[in-house]
Amino acid sequence: MANHPVDAPARVAARRRWPYAVAALAGAGLAAVLVLRLGGGGEAAPVPGIPVRDTTVVWLVSLARVATDVLAVVTVGCLLAAGFFTAGDGRLVSTHGYRWLRAGGVVAAVWSLVAFAAIPIALSDILATSMAEAVTLRAVANFVTSVPQGTALLTVAALAAVVAVGCRTTLTVTGAATLTGLAILALFPPVLTSHVYSAGDHQQAVNSQLFHVVGAALWAGGLVALLFARRLSTPALATAARRYSQLALVCFIAVAGSGAFNTWIRFTAPGQLFTDAYGRVVLVKITALVALFGFGWWHRRRTLPRLAAGHRGLFLRYAGAEVVVFAATVGVAAGLSRTPPPPGDIPSSSLTKALLGFDMPGPLTWRPLLLDWYPDPLFLTLAGAAVAGYLVGLRRLARRGQAWPLARTAAWLAGWLLVAVATSSSLARYGPVLVSVHTVQHLTLAVLAPVPLALAAPLTLARQAMRPSATPGLRGPLEWLELAAGSRLLRAAGRPAAAVLLYAAALYPMYLPALYELTLRSHAAHLVAFGFFLAAGYLFFWQTIGADPPPRPLTRGAKAALLAVIAAAHAGFGWALIGADTPPAPGWFASLDRDWGPDLLTDQQLAGTILLLGGEAVFLGMLLYLAVSARMSSRRFTPQPEDRLPAHR
Repeated sequence: MANHPVDAPARVAARRRWPYAVAALAGAGLAAVLVLRLGGGGEAAPVPGIPVRDTTVVWLVSLARVATDVLAVVTVGCLLAAGFFTAGDGRLVSTHGYRWLRAGGVVAAVWSLVAFAAIPIALSDILATSMAEAVTLRAVANFVTSVPQGTALLTVAALAAVVAVGCRTTLTVTGAATLTGLAILALFPPVLTSHVYSAGDHQQAVNSQLFHVVGAALWAGGLVALLFARRLSTPALATAARRYSQLALVCFIAVAGSGAFNTWIRFTAPGQLFTDAYGRVVLVKITALVALFGFGWWHRRRTLPRLAAGHRGLFLRYAGAEVVVFAATVGVAAGLSRTPPPPGDIPSSSLTKALLGFDMPGPLTWRPLLLDWYPDPLFLTLAGAAVAGYLVGLRRLARRGQAWPLARTAAWLAGWLLVAVATSSSLARYGPVLVSVHTVQHLTLAVLAPVPLALAAPLTLARQAMRPSATPGLRGPLEWLELAAGSRLLRAAGRPAAAVLLYAAALYPMYLPALYELTLRSHAAHLVAFGFFLAAGYLFFWQTIGADPPPRPLTRGAKAALLAVIAAAHAGFGWALIGADTPPAPGWFASLDRDWGPDLLTDQQLAGTILLLGGEAVFLGMLLYLAVSARMSSRRFTPQPEDRLPAHR
């Protein structure tokens, strides 16, 4: 582990930071209490026919939420700093990275315990009884296995425990980065079961909320880690703060954009921001966000240059005040989660709308097919970021006078356009209603989009456009990319058998009745399935026709054999769907109030036909592409008669 010297200003400043911690915790708790009081979330209001919740339990739920949120933010921040902020020896974390890992492990252990302790509190809240009456072994077991909120809390507790153990056993930079990803993953379960599901268009709300939560955790957590880096020298702190500042800007955009999107979904009229209690709390969050943006602007303008010059006092003072504002914002968010939503956001009594998140669309004709889009913030953001990153790389190459094939750029744009169409067009609205439309989504994500993406050579562009890290021992984007591209996991996935199995796993199990219905009923399963379709398809076509060097080079014969095997699998599965007597997910489709279009079996036969014809057309085209490229390659390297030297006589 690399060591960073401790200078005298660091020791002096370290003694002044604990008041900020006390103020932050007090601010978070006070903000939650005030929001609950003003918003009505702390009142156990009587509703005819529904038992009145215990007031103590209502407050305990919110305080537990504040505690888990604060602990999650600190855990993510410590692990982020350990893996990405300070220079080690290239493989092992630095001395201060080690301290961040150990601190993150302790906080993660407390996070796990608090999440586990929140299970009986949430159970008594749902049952509207006291904890003494609600908490039995059988009731808790049923709660964590059958109720989404209970399952989410247990999942968080388990993931946080794994992070805590991992922090005690790893010393590598890669391990710290992996634990950071695992801690971020632990933020997801509460979002997927939160009150955003009560909103119309709940899938859109949840997807945008994922960006909101992750952005806030990275933004606030990274700052907390820097503030309490007691023994980090001023030059090392300046390097870490410069890296954090770049991340903070991205996080601000994610938090502000997702927050604006959620506000747009939730309110039916702008005036509700001022007339409704929920709207007034949102205004408080907006004010806090503006204040945090002001802190960031001041850091970039004043404190970071001073820190680079060797003066850390101003940076730490403003960072401490910013952490207090962050903590208060966490308290506001916890109180907001218990505040009754606006009247226009009351869940619909329609079972179809409750299942889909929107009203049953009308008959599928050309007009709604072209115009009735259902934007998915998650995949649209992913597509936008990928396109923006590619264009930035092209700009860097152009500045150096390096050329890049226009066809590759067009392929990249076309690939992500197909991803956007599959996830955010009318296909997203009709996919849960018709098996045939879902099959079009599946085919687009697993076959149509990965082909141009693999032909666009994004790894080659990134390697040419990115610069190595300027700080020895501190990995930059290029170093992380090279590490991922050469990892054992990717090389194992690049084996022909593994590539075929992964692609087959994206094809066959998705239409098993139980698994298919799970992807329709569970938004988390839906996101995982779509992401897996795209990843498995990209990996397969990267290996067979990709312009980037593959993880494991294959001969043209092996590539053609892989394409032929998958083409046969598509054909077999298409015929299986056409000849099946029972539709997939019959319970789901029976619950939908659809009075138009084909019956389930006819629609399933159409889905099989689409899978058969569409898949075969693409794979035959890829086989033709391999044959043509082989022919062109042989002509390029074989001397032609006119190129040969004349024979001597």
